[in-house]
Amino acid sequence: MAACFAGQSAAMICSTSPNTAIPDGSGSATPGATASVFITVPPAYTNNITDLNFLAQINHTYVGDLIVRLISPLGTTVTLIDRPGRPPATYGCSGNNINATLDDGAATAIENQCAGAVPTITGTHSPNGSLSAFNGQAPAGVWRIDVTDNAGQDTGTIISSGMCLDLTTVPVVLSQFTSQQRGKYLVARWQTATEAFNLGFDLWGQINSDWVQLNPALIASRQFDSTSPQNYRHKFDLTQFDGEITAVGISSVSSAGEEEFFGPFDIGEQYGEETIPAVVDWTGQRQTFARSMRNAGFSLLNGKWRQNKGKSRRNRQTHFEPFLVSTQGEGVYQISHQELLDAGLDLTGVPRRKIAVTRNNVGVPRSITRSKNSKKFGPGSSIIFYAKPVDPENARYVDQAVYKISLDPDNAIPIKKTRAPKRRDLANASAQMTTTLLVGEPKLYSFILPGNQPWYDSPIQAYRQTGRKLINFSIPETVLTAQAAQLKLNLLGGIDFPGIDVDGDGEPEPHHHYKIYVNRNLHPEPVHEGFADGFNPINIEIDVVDQFTPGENTVEFELIPDNGLNLDAAYFIDASVSFQQPSTMLDDSLVLRAQPGHELQQVTIPSGSRPQAFGFDTSGNFSQLGVRRIANDAILVNVPPKIQQGVTPGIWIAATNGFKHVSAINLAVTPTAKSMALDEIDYVVIAHPSLIGPDLDRFVAAQSVMGRRTKIVSSQDIFDLYSDGQPLPIAIQKYLQTQALESPFQYVLLVGNHTYNYRGFNHNNAANDAPLNLIPSFYREGKNLSRQIPTAVPFVDFDFDGAPDRAIGRWPVKDQTQLKHIVDKTLAWHAEGSLKDSLSVLSIAEQAEALNHFTPSSERLLQSLGTVSQPWTSIERIHMDDYVGDPAYDQSTLLGTTRQRIADSINDGHALTIFNGHGSPNTWGKQSLMNAAVADLLTNTQKPSIMMPLACYTTYYETPYTKSLAELLLVDNAAGAVALLAPALLSKPIDNENFARQVLHNMTVKGKSIGEATLEAKRTTHAQGLGHQATVYNWVLLSDPSLSFNTPDITEPAPIEIPKSLER
Repeated sequence: MAACFAGQSAAMICSTSPNTAIPDGSGSATPGATASVFITVPPAYTNNITDLNFLAQINHTYVGDLIVRLISPLGTTVTLIDRPGRPPATYGCSGNNINATLDDGAATAIENQCAGAVPTITGTHSPNGSLSAFNGQAPAGVWRIDVTDNAGQDTGTIISSGMCLDLTTVPVVLSQFTSQQRGKYLVARWQTATEAFNLGFDLWGQINSDWVQLNPALIASRQFDSTSPQNYRHKFDLTQFDGEITAVGISSVSSAGEEEFFGPFDIGEQYGEETIPAVVDWTGQRQTFARSMRNAGFSLLNGKWRQNKGKSRRNRQTHFEPFLVSTQGEGVYQISHQELLDAGLDLTGVPRRKIAVTRNNVGVPRSITRSKNSKKFGPGSSIIFYAKPVDPENARYVDQAVYKISLDPDNAIPIKKTRAPKRRDLANASAQMTTTLLVGEPKLYSFILPGNQPWYDSPIQAYRQTGRKLINFSIPETVLTAQAAQLKLNLLGGIDFPGIDVDGDGEPEPHHHYKIYVNRNLHPEPVHEGFADGFNPINIEIDVVDQFTPGENTVEFELIPDNGLNLDAAYFIDASVSFQQPSTMLDDSLVLRAQPGHELQQVTIPSGSRPQAFGFDTSGNFSQLGVRRIANDAILVNVPPKIQQGVTPGIWIAATNGFKHVSAINLAVTPTAKSMALDEIDYVVIAHPSLIGPDLDRFVAAQSVMGRRTKIVSSQDIFDLYSDGQPLPIAIQKYLQTQALESPFQYVLLVGNHTYNYRGFNHNNAANDAPLNLIPSFYREGKNLSRQIPTAVPFVDFDFDGAPDRAIGRWPVKDQTQLKHIVDKTLAWHAEGSLKDSLSVLSIAEQAEALNHFTPSSERLLQSLGTVSQPWTSIERIHMDDYVGDPAYDQSTLLGTTRQRIADSINDGHALTIFNGHGSPNTWGKQSLMNAAVADLLTNTQKPSIMMPLACYTTYYETPYTKSLAELLLVDNAAGAVALLAPALLSKPIDNENFARQVLHNMTVKGKSIGEATLEAKRTTHAQGLGHQATVYNWVLLSDPSLSFNTPDITEPAPIEIPKSLER
């Protein structure tokens, strides 16, 4: 079984009954005797059912005869399958065998399935009855599955371990635990490989045969959600307990109210092994990157790597080279003639009316100031324009917007100008402005946060005591305290426990109870009190008139755990405070927003100054406002009209030096579309320029020999053409979508790494230690709280329906050394006589747990290799269930010997390696059956393996701080894997198994490449409905998508059935 956790996370518990024969029925509708198998859910499983799925595997020669019912421990009965194909077929489905998942949310009904293949019913479908009938029930106890054959002539069998419940567990992987008694104290140490939505831990001791909680309050998790190892140490005074402690255990408590017990462990027992991931040396990595870029013909200019070009000899009066300017934040920018000269650009003599400012090839209004009343640009001239903030969908990747300046009369949009207001209209003017201060820093990353910005300031925890967040800020002395003021806070609820009715009114209490205080030392009463539920945004906007004071101020947010749970949690994202001030221009500029109900703005200015005024809004409108001087130190300005509902216009008052200045000026590089065309190309390799060279040329040559017309395209060329040089994933999507209209290309390979920290948060860029991101990824929201899945699907989703339209893979390489490793392994795979022809597989399965049975899933996956008549027979199993407790194996060294056995087996050579168990970015298995140490033992340089770990996080290489196991196996090692296909984040095990079975069937039966097999599996999964979209996004292929097992299509034709008697 594939076990990973999504929050709510999942476990699959299967029947342990032997293969059970189904007695044949007789006549037209006389059932045979009932065949029953049983699933026992342990008492420790206390989480009520919220979304139950079911796996059914039955071998039968006429599945239209079958009725399958599921009975819960409470006696609730649901008919899952009722003679599929009848109606509409008179006789029911005549096909053989069922191997399907039943899910209420599936788009297709199992009753309508009857494929011309074996098994005849596979995939995910909705059941005959509704599994939601079990919602709210505790699953612990014995479940019964009844199967009857309701017609004669055909028989079948319920497959051992083929009936499984898909349940939820706590999303924590415990990788190491140990305890020692030191006098009167017990010292416990433990490490988690991953934590998702985890609040914390309880420690338990077995005293006088009873389990006693050792900690009086929940031991808080170091991070609510973490993909890197977290270490804990806690000491307990045993004198407070009556009796001797004989064993210990630990339980994790999820933010959904689920608790899972790990243990028991003997005192002094060493469980698992501490994981110490390798730290990424970004300083050294950037030095290597810089050398590669210089060797590729690039130079670092204004913080950007630009390709070296010869000087242009064009006449600047008829044409000048377009150039790009970078803007840091919203505002009115000015680029002077002298600034352009300093950047090596001379626009002297260029007609002003032809100069265009564009963003994403769309013109924006601009003002071109005159040079001695000339119609041409020259000394004293400048370009003035309004720059919008970075688009929200791009703010994850960049903090600057880029505008292009070019000679483009069609996009040269003159700025609109308004007349100066009349003095008599002074009564309609506002003499004050709203000032807004932003509070909160993007310090921490979370894949729980929704939207485009997964960064937040800090967690707030309330465990048996009130949680607090104190915000300090300073307000100018000129604040108008009696005027309008507002406070905004953005948070996300951190728990979603089953509700508890504390006050007996029949309604559960809200999860989150909070109070907000402003300057509590002066105003002891809260300015706001509120309630919220679940993992939902908590967006608070409150008026706070008379609360702020000049100087230092505080806002205090309290989270009160009075929901009956005695605990609560929230993510503090950021906050803002707004207050009124006189509209006074103290420096060279003043920025203010239009005041509601006023058409004019009165501004106090430095005596004798002559400022200009501009109006703007975030829709892109920009105009020059008329100014009326009403005193030596005051002006009157028109307020720009509100063009769009909900968008408040802004006013920029600027003296000579009161404009913002661009952070960089660079010549635009515009590759020709023809040079990037994919006409008659089968395979496109999109690579970062630092990686283009001999190794990629070797790969392209090999693809050509195999008959695939292959082309390398620089990612920088794509960015230059489609996103003005900015490294945005949407640029690659636009390029591929455009090319797909004319080109037959089938495969896409992205060559280059990325991390989730694109903007270098928490790093000092000047110290050159920020993460390196070569080709960015898209991110999409998945099931439950996996809201930041890194996925390649949108790159090749040309109709935007959520399903890929081409096969795509990625090599997440950082440098040429890593590239050489993966190219060598890929060419070794494609070579004649390689492992691709061996049809050999290594199956690794973690030890079974009370709530997770891994070996049965492995066996089901092995059955999907090949066909009944042409199965894979070279199978090696390393299933921990076969070794644990067996006296033939030394149990004290079992973990170490198993790791060595795994390394030896991979080194011997297997075309396919499958793993079933828990996962993290750094390990396979809770006890690290595969980790960095095992990867170091691998020597299979000429015999790399396609690896498919059915475990969470196992293709998640995006963490910027440590090297993931995916990186170590795939590109950081000359041996190991030639391909990895697995989930990137959290997912349900039943979904993982279904997806993996589809891929393996497509590869080993239909003869498809791994890219084509994955493409078909994703399209099939997508068609099953929105409930399965997370699987489409979450399964990531790190590989050349053209890899295959070199097998032909061996799909067996469906047997021709003779219809049964019309009396049926």
